[in-house]
Amino acid sequence: SLNPLLYVLEKQGVKATFFIRTNHVSANPNLLRAIAQQGHQIACHTNNHIALVNDLDPGGIRTSSLTEEQAALLRKDLVESYQILWQYTGDLIIDGKPALSRMFRPPTLAVSKLGLSQVLDVGFDYSISGDYSTGDYEASGYQDMLNRLTWRSIGGGRCITIHNGSVIVMHMQGSAKYTAQALDEMIPKWRSRGYEFARIDDYLGS
Repeated sequence: SLNPLLYVLEKQGVKATFFIRTNHVSANPNLLRAIAQQGHQIACHTNNHIALVNDLDPGGIRTSSLTEEQAALLRKDLVESYQILWQYTGDLIIDGKPALSRMFRPPTLAVSKLGLSQVLDVGFDYSISGDYSTGDYEASGYQDMLNRLTWRSIGGGRCITIHNGSVIVMHMQGSAKYTAQALDEMIPKWRSRGYEFARIDDYLGS
C-alpha cells in the first residue's frame, strides 16, 4: 500500500507527514528511508500502538487515564520507537529540512493527561491530532473512499468536509487499499478550490 501512495504524492507534488508505527520497520527499513528521501516528514506513532488512554466507555470513546504501570510501559515504547526512527532516518536532511521530527500522533487520536505527559517528558515537542479522519481502512471500494474524502459523518446528523487548516488522517496499511487512487483524483479537485498541501512542520516550524 505504501508504494502507490508515494507514487501519487510524488506525481501530485505533495509533501506529507508520516506518523510511523515502528514495530515492523526493521523488516524493511528501506521503505522508511524511501518516505524520507522523497521529502516527507517522519514522525512517531509509537512502536506497538499503545494508546494514551485506557478502557472504552459504552459509546466506544476512550476516556479513562492510564495506570502508573501502563504509563511506564508507554514511556518505554515511545523511547524505543524514536530510537528506531533515528536509526534509519536521523541522518537524512532533504531540501534543507531534517527528515525526522519530534512530533507524535497518539493511537486512536485519544489522549489523557498522564499519557500525554509521557510523550512530552521523553522529548517530543508536539502531539498532533487530526480534524478529518477518513477511516480509509474501512472503505468498501473506490467510490466509498472518494465519498470519505468529500464528507464525513460526525454523528447526530452532522457531517464535516475538508476545510482551511484541515489535518487529514489516512493510513498506509493493506486494508486502506483505495487511498492512493482516491487521492490522485481528489488532490487536483482540492487545488482547484484554492487549497495547498504541506508537511506539518511547515506550519509549526519543527
